[in-house]
Amino acid sequence: MHPAFALAVLKLALKLDVGPEYDTNANRAEVYASALYPNPDHPTASALFRTDVRLQLAWRDGKNLLTASGLLGAKIFFNSDVFDQDVLAGQIGVDDRYQFGALQLGLSGDYYDAGQLEATAPAACTHETCDRRRDFRSGQVLARAVVSGRRGAFELSAGYRGFQYKSDESYDFHAPQLNAIFGTRFTSGADDQHEWDLNLSYHFEQRFFDSPRSFLLSIPSCQFAATFDSLTCLGSGDNRMDSFHEVAIEGTYVGPVLLQLGYFVQLTDSNSYQYSLLRQGITLKFGARLFWGLYATLKAQLLVTGYLDPITIGQRIVSGTLVSIDDENRNAVIVDVERAIGKSGVSIDARYAVYTNELDSTPSTFLRQTIYLGMTYRYSYVRR
Repeated sequence: MHPAFALAVLKLALKLDVGPEYDTNANRAEVYASALYPNPDHPTASALFRTDVRLQLAWRDGKNLLTASGLLGAKIFFNSDVFDQDVLAGQIGVDDRYQFGALQLGLSGDYYDAGQLEATAPAACTHETCDRRRDFRSGQVLARAVVSGRRGAFELSAGYRGFQYKSDESYDFHAPQLNAIFGTRFTSGADDQHEWDLNLSYHFEQRFFDSPRSFLLSIPSCQFAATFDSLTCLGSGDNRMDSFHEVAIEGTYVGPVLLQLGYFVQLTDSNSYQYSLLRQGITLKFGARLFWGLYATLKAQLLVTGYLDPITIGQRIVSGTLVSIDDENRNAVIVDVERAIGKSGVSIDARYAVYTNELDSTPSTFLRQTIYLGMTYRYSYVRR
């Protein structure tokens, strides 16, 4: 049947995760080695209940594919010392693509919002001394063009992203962005049971902040009061502006096992003191079917960061990138084991994760471990 006259197809996919978890560092506190910057907060362990539901709707009509997705998740902690870590997060996205032979044009947008409970932190903690807030909102729109051929596909997209850090407006920014991706795939073996993928990508953002750039205290242009780390001050000149570049390469093998290996390098060039850095990372993912119907997945991430400005003794470094209520932009090892219960769509999941500070020269250490045991329910529906 000619694609222009193909029948419309509607696909619906639902995934629900629910279960208890134990977190050894629920407030994600860092321990500082320097007495010049004592941290009154300390790692606090807590049990918690977590749940999230994901919904995806896809509608294909001839050459047009429209996809809408949504996520709603929550964490509720049982230790009163970390009630302020209770969080509710939601995400919604829409993607529309149209195929013109080898050329595909598309437009997409997504919005993410995470909000923490307004609860009283321990008496020793204030907004200035404890970094307990990670609630933020972020949204973006993208226009893309994809050209496909025998040897692979090339995608070019451009758009706009906005970011708001709810507890500190000095980190709010808006950024035009540009992305380029090349991917190729080939198969090998009898009946093509081995599949190999290689992807190269480049991402650029020009981030414009709503806050003044910062300087060392010794710089004459400092006219405002010093920030709370007592080592930098705000200037009366231009606002902060960052140029963010990321280049990544990732290879994937799918066969009797799943193996994925990636490398990326990020460069942040900022006109504000302490925010210019070069970060490199290696990512690994391995998945395989085990005995008794078990499926295991191992994920690992190793980050190395170098700061392009001199680091003063006792300086508080702010280098992390907020991602979601689950992910940590740190070194991580995550082991996940899942077993399906027949064909009911229900499975039992067990997960262990450990997070440590990236390899850098910051005067702090970080350790967080989580253990999760829960249930997953999956449902899918197709109508032609």
